[in-house]
Amino acid sequence: MSISAENFRPEGETPPVTQRQLNLAVAGLILGLFLAGLDSSIVSVAMPTIAGSLGGFSKLAWVSTAYIVTTAMATPLLGKLSDIFGRRRLYLMSVVVFLGGSVLCGLAQNIDQLIAFRALQGIGGGGIGAITFAIIAELVVPRERGKYIGLFTSAFALSSVAGPLIGGWMVEQASWRWIFFVNIPIGGVALAITASVLHMQFHRIEAKVDVRGAILLSLSILGLFAVLEFGRSWGWTSVRVLSLLVATIVLLGLFVREERRAVEPMVPMRLLRDRVVLVCSV
Repeated sequence: MSISAENFRPEGETPPVTQRQLNLAVAGLILGLFLAGLDSSIVSVAMPTIAGSLGGFSKLAWVSTAYIVTTAMATPLLGKLSDIFGRRRLYLMSVVVFLGGSVLCGLAQNIDQLIAFRALQGIGGGGIGAITFAIIAELVVPRERGKYIGLFTSAFALSSVAGPLIGGWMVEQASWRWIFFVNIPIGGVALAITASVLHMQFHRIEAKVDVRGAILLSLSILGLFAVLEFGRSWGWTSVRVLSLLVATIVLLGLFVREERRAVEPMVPMRLLRDRVVLVCSV
């Protein structure tokens, strides 16, 4: 695909942008998204080795689940906060949080620490995923967005395939800790590129964060993953799992009601009136 600087449209006024700046900006964003996607799959192959090193086999599934849960929670919340405080600032903060979580994961001394640090890492990954596409929406004119989004989704798909291969190679050749430490040089390059070339003008706007919606959505996501996780060990028809399922359904209902009433909802329900959005979401 030909990438032209003519399609680069910063927020507010449009200062001159060279082809090199545009290429670097897109490359940095793609690298960051690839990194976030890679970390959701690279860990799976190292699970047996991690269990042998840190113990806590019964909690091992939460090493992956913690990342997925916090990513799902952070995606809408950080996307909304980027509307208020600026895309660039929140994106760079997300990359820093992700890299910090990666270092801590690599240094974890027990399974509980690893789960907690994976949750922190997921917050950064959720911010990277959400804000990357928001930045593209700001920088690129509508008729060209499909091409750019195709590049980013391809990078994300590639990371899902490459993750297990890279993880397996690192576990065999070095240590499971390197599946986290490898993020540092890659993420450092992405951070340096975006910090240096991604200059977006931002004018603070008055907006409200849908706090109740964010809390209800986060609790609903957490409840759903708890049902899927504990159903295997407690039994799918056990009282505890069924209670969790009922609580999750109630929370989802409260979330939908809150979003229909909120002035600035976290997830506008009107989007589901669009047939394409509805079918893709289902």
